[in-house]
Amino acid sequence: MTRTQDAVRRHDRRRRGAWAVTLAVLGLLVFTWPFVRTPLLDIGRSYAHLLGAWAAVVAALALLGRALARDLDADAERRDG
Repeated sequence: MTRTQDAVRRHDRRRRGAWAVTLAVLGLLVFTWPFVRTPLLDIGRSYAHLLGAWAAVVAALALLGRALARDLDADAERRDG
């Protein structure tokens, strides 16, 4: 592996890590928002918000997993030749 490939891999890992941290922070904010909002939401609206937030985070994780799988496949093809 050349030095350039190592640099690209390190950059990709940092970028993926930054995306994962961003997703975690946004997910935490989205899930806690109904409880820290003033005035507080009623139980029905809080439940609807949490259900929507959960669906959005699951969709984002699915897209992240799909992108990582695609990157791993591309890495494997580069290694194999």
